[in-house]
Amino acid sequence: MNLRAFIRLSRIEHGILTSLIVIASYVIAGGRSAIAMVLLFLSSLLTEIFLFATNDIYNIEEDRINRPDAPPLVRGEASISEAWVLSLLSVVIAILLNVLGIAMGYLVAWSIVILIMAIALGFSYNYRLKRVIIVNNVFVAITSSLTFLYGLYAVSSTIPTLNLPYLLFIVSFLATMGRELVKAQSTLSAT
Repeated sequence: MNLRAFIRLSRIEHGILTSLIVIASYVIAGGRSAIAMVLLFLSSLLTEIFLFATNDIYNIEEDRINRPDAPPLVRGEASISEAWVLSLLSVVIAILLNVLGIAMGYLVAWSIVILIMAIALGFSYNYRLKRVIIVNNVFVAITSSLTFLYGLYAVSSTIPTLNLPYLLFIVSFLATMGRELVKAQSTLSAT
């Protein structure tokens, strides 16, 4: 797989934005460790790579029809086996980075719960739930919004009470849910 195909398959730009949101939430929640920020940034980026690559793997047949010139898997720039290797390496390293951060005392154990939740929800969406009306929208909204809680729970050793990242999670959830419902409505209208 060439670098261009890797970048397109992994959607690095999305992962960078997600990682920056996690870091911002971490700082808002009182986190100050540069090492923790690097670990959070990398684990978020790698989780996004996993989710985008598996999305393309499970969506390949639909992409062949609707977007034949877009995804690297459809164009043959990357194979499905290469996409699986990329996605599995990414998710394993993401989890290991988080566990390492917890073991070294830079991250709080709650952060692994949020990370695993995001991985499980995102993968469930990619694997089966993408076509389940409303559930698919809820899963996208929750998974996208968990970035705020990932940064928050990397700092706090107890379940925090009302905190700005919670409010950001709610706003993000509602905005993403609205966007997903509008996209679904426009897709239904086009068919």
